Amino acid sequence: MKLFKSDNQQNYSKAELEKLNYTAFANMPRAYKSPEKRDLDLDAARKRLSNFRRLPVRQLEDAKNILTNLNRLSLKPDKRLELLNLVLKEIYPNISIWYDKYQGRQNSLPEGEERREALIACIDVVEQIGIVYKHLFSEFYRPEARRYKKNRDASYEYGFRVLEMLLVEQRLRALRYQKLPRTAWQDSNHVFFGLALHNDLDEARPLHGFIGIKKREKHHGPGTLLESNARRLYLSLQLFGVLDVTSWPTHLFHVPHRYIDSLNPGIKVTGDDGQPLKEGCLLTWLENDGPPKFERTEQIKGPTIQLDYTQYYNRLVKDYEAIASMKFIDTYDPRNLSGPLHRLKEEDRVPVLQMMLTSLRKRKRNTRRHALFSDNVVKVYFGLGEVLKLLTDLRRKDSEFVMQSRQFTDSLAQYSSLVALGEKSNVATQWQIQNFSAGGILISTMETDFNTPVALGQLIAFIPTEEVSDPSLGFVCRLNRPQDQMVEVGIHRLANYVEVLLIEGVGNTDEKGYIPAMLIQDGAENWQLVTQPRDDLKPGLPIRLLRAGNKAPARLGDVYLTKKEFTIFDLRSPGLQKQYWQQAKTR
Repeated sequence: MKLFKSDNQQNYSKAELEKLNYTAFANMPRAYKSPEKRDLDLDAARKRLSNFRRLPVRQLEDAKNILTNLNRLSLKPDKRLELLNLVLKEIYPNISIWYDKYQGRQNSLPEGEERREALIACIDVVEQIGIVYKHLFSEFYRPEARRYKKNRDASYEYGFRVLEMLLVEQRLRALRYQKLPRTAWQDSNHVFFGLALHNDLDEARPLHGFIGIKKREKHHGPGTLLESNARRLYLSLQLFGVLDVTSWPTHLFHVPHRYIDSLNPGIKVTGDDGQPLKEGCLLTWLENDGPPKFERTEQIKGPTIQLDYTQYYNRLVKDYEAIASMKFIDTYDPRNLSGPLHRLKEEDRVPVLQMMLTSLRKRKRNTRRHALFSDNVVKVYFGLGEVLKLLTDLRRKDSEFVMQSRQFTDSLAQYSSLVALGEKSNVATQWQIQNFSAGGILISTMETDFNTPVALGQLIAFIPTEEVSDPSLGFVCRLNRPQDQMVEVGIHRLANYVEVLLIEGVGNTDEKGYIPAMLIQDGAENWQLVTQPRDDLKPGLPIRLLRAGNKAPARLGDVYLTKKEFTIFDLRSPGLQKQYWQQAKTR
């Protein structure tokens, strides 16, 4: 593999590459302490950890303390590894249990106390495990070919383990809607570029477990081992960041890696020719502190590589088209789909493919994002039921009655917490707009145990409190926890014009023959229909729209977006016009 300079696109010479520091890990403490006898007492460490088996969080916290001390000791590699392996044997099953428990559940805000304490303990101890492996990698790895060959087995083994622990940390943080720290991205690049210098990326090694790689199934016993290699681990790390899987439903976290395994790996690592990136290629470099980029920037300096994901992307497209075809003929044949989709529920297959395909397209922001630096409170209505009720109330002519009946509900809509814990807390739990654009808004609040439940993909309506306007419709596209006690909610704007109506012409309707829906007009003034997910609503279906006593013929177009709570169809109907209703503007 050739590594290139990005400033003048000249090849690095072998001598130049060998002079680079591939073991300059961030946040790795210097091993300066001379060990005392108690530091090396394996029996005492084993007893300490076994005593906490019935207190799993406490066990993880104690393991972190043991490893934190270990990472400051000046030890021979075999002694360091011996103590690490003892700790790993005790606690890795514990970490796996917590990960499996929460990865299999639909997550939402607020985060429960047990979940928070368990995941923080898991993240902290995995960070320390990774640091132990970084110490070992630094001990053995040398960039010079002759010296690398001398310690090749140890260099590959510990580089592989550093990448494995970074992947586990990334997945655990994602369960809390946290991103991998910048220093962790740099560390992953240091290890990968160091191994790539010697074209040593593909030897399979057994993993410690299933975390972040594959969803554990019932037939996977406690002794079951999975294998991977340095290339796949690195690509899985990078892809997870590019796809922004942190903002996905947790039970789908394993899908991107499953595609890597099934395509072996479907992403090519190539040298960088210094030219503008082709469609289907990403760029990363030795000191990159984030996921790979879709385009070259002036800040890039040092060795660079490209990731060609064309095969990976084409497989996703093929699966997406196969599902559309099967829906059209109303049949399902798993032989036409890739293995990673087989065990997914039917309602998950299209959304996960849509998320992956969207994230792998190079996107440019067409609208400017505006930051806000003062108090800008917004009222937010979460969930399809609340949105329908709001829109229905706004259509009523008796505005005074609506104002009175909704006063309490509308007051609560500007707060994330259902319970006020004091004057300061009450202010802190207001929904604040951080920034906005034509495509959406970013809001934030203080997290408490009494927050209104918020989940990814949830339909919402929002109205800035200082504006007298119709509500905008959107959905929760991102949850982020930049720090404890603060959460950010990204909202993708679907439409500014929203109208609640009824549709008929569909089987399995209620006793009156109608089903509720929302007629919206997107930013390009295209008409769309928002409904609950239903098997009897399919592209091409003729329906009738009941609007203010009128019936307008229409036909469902292609599915624009599918979420657990709602589906959006493009809509074809002659002569559709906006209808305005009286709003309780003094609310």
